[in-house]
Amino acid sequence: MIAETSRENELLFCVARKSLNRDLAARITSLLHGKLDWNYLCEKAREQRLMPLLYHHLNSVDPQSVPVPVLSSMRSESVENSKRCLYLFSELRNLLRLFREHEVTTVVFKGPVLAAMVYGDIGLRQSGDIDILIERSSFGFAKELLASAGYRMEPSLTKSQESAHLRFHCEIQFVSDSDNVVDLHWGLSPRSFPFGLDPQLVLTRAERITIQGTSLLTFSREDTILYLCYHGSKHYWSRWEWVSSLAELIRASGMIEWPEVVARAQESHALSMLRLGLLLAQDFGELEVPASVFSEVEESDSLRKCADEFKARMLAQSQPPGVLQMFRYNLQLMDRKRDAVLALVRSIFVPTIADWQALTLPGPLYPLYYLFRPLRLLKKYSSAGWEEAAEVKAGLRAAADG
Repeated sequence: MIAETSRENELLFCVARKSLNRDLAARITSLLHGKLDWNYLCEKAREQRLMPLLYHHLNSVDPQSVPVPVLSSMRSESVENSKRCLYLFSELRNLLRLFREHEVTTVVFKGPVLAAMVYGDIGLRQSGDIDILIERSSFGFAKELLASAGYRMEPSLTKSQESAHLRFHCEIQFVSDSDNVVDLHWGLSPRSFPFGLDPQLVLTRAERITIQGTSLLTFSREDTILYLCYHGSKHYWSRWEWVSSLAELIRASGMIEWPEVVARAQESHALSMLRLGLLLAQDFGELEVPASVFSEVEESDSLRKCADEFKARMLAQSQPPGVLQMFRYNLQLMDRKRDAVLALVRSIFVPTIADWQALTLPGPLYPLYYLFRPLRLLKKYSSAGWEEAAEVKAGLRAAADG
């Protein structure tokens, strides 16, 4: 159990999983019979994307102990989420058929596919979009196919902007008139957050699964574990459900080639991210992970402190980390300190969609964005103060020493 936390957070801890054992069910009943701040509980569940699991388990264990208006609201939200996920999966079927007819290889991940893999029910995970990985060389054709299906790239980019986005980033949104969103990926990570898992190898190793009668390709179990650890790290594990998904995937996968997972993490310079994610899965998901995955004692101690900090952030109502705090986290998350420094430099100088939306420049003047971005960030974060600047300076010195 989670020590030194509120009854509401402990209740969320109990429900953040696919199924309950007898002890967890008994603990939920005990918590429901005590005093609970239902407004906080529901708000925290929404924030951490746990509302479907919260309603599912409370409704099955002891619905009579939940105030009627609260249970009714939970039920409505869960039903709407299920409808949305089913609709998304139906749209995914149509898109897969379209890509297959035109011989474009697609691998689907996250979203309702991950929900089916980890919870056995696509309605038990909140999904807002469809994530599809393609070969980078297929991007132009895939863009045309999505346009033929009623999707438009959001936002619209000039040729220079699109070319730069393909080089430095890994995905872009396509939106339909009915507000469906497809995140089209040609890579697995932006260059502003280095992660060396080769998307071409991920495509090659993809496994075929069947969900609701639909056959599709998704990441292998080993690649999914590593990707989920990277994805959570990139977003500084700000959502509890990401930990639940990781833990339940491992629990549902049976035999996992852990030496292969570790080897791929080493090749991807993501061993710290893997170990951090597994530490959180052990804590929040009550999951057993082979001790061989955690070898260096000194590094494990450092990651344990990082895991505890992320746990505290999830349990508290904290603000998202700022640029400078993210740099400090990256020094802990990335195997190579130089990657954290490169991430900081790229985040300062490499133009993004936000820069293009803030200032429109003609193609020949595109290089000016490399000057515009740091000026825009300087204005945005000028109130951050000298203490954070000193923190970055200390971090750079530590990276150089390491």
